[in-house]
Amino acid sequence: MFAIHLTAGTYGTALNQLKYPYGIALDPIKNGIYVADNDNHRVMYFPVGVRNDTIVAGNNTAGVTPTQLNKPRGVYFDSISNSIIITNEFASNIVR
Repeated sequence: MFAIHLTAGTYGTALNQLKYPYGIALDPIKNGIYVADNDNHRVMYFPVGVRNDTIVAGNNTAGVTPTQLNKPRGVYFDSISNSIIITNEFASNIVR
């Protein structure tokens, strides 16, 4: 069991905020979680006990370039390849 540090009841674009999160995946190796932050067009990583979380995919701008996501809905952590797999809804693709 672990806790992540989010601002309760508010949404936004800060590193400790989400805007319509959809998917979540546990990373048992690092003991943290990945969250598909749908309306911020990014995937966040929330490590245990750290207040400044990390953007691991996307850049808060909707798009289809290699550095952008467009409404990510799901995220899966593949422990064999140590990578995340993202369903990128409005771009109609899967991103690793």
